[in-house]
Amino acid sequence: YESCCWGLKILASQVSDDDFEETDRALFFELTLKGLTQAGKDVDAHLSNVVPGYQPRF
Repeated sequence: YESCCWGLKILASQVSDDDFEETDRALFFELTLKGLTQAGKDVDAHLSNVVPGYQPRF
C-alpha cells in the first residue's frame, strides 16, 4: 500500500527443502515514512533475490 506520506509492504514466504523435508516460513514487513526513514526488514532485497526481474514501486 502507498499513500502520499507512507508506504507499507508485507511479504509472506515459504521455502521447502526436499532433502531435509523441512519448510521454512517467514513474514516480512516494511513501513516507509516518505522523507524520513524505514523500519523493518528490507523486503525489496529479499524479493530481488527470489523474483527474477523484480523492481520496487516505491
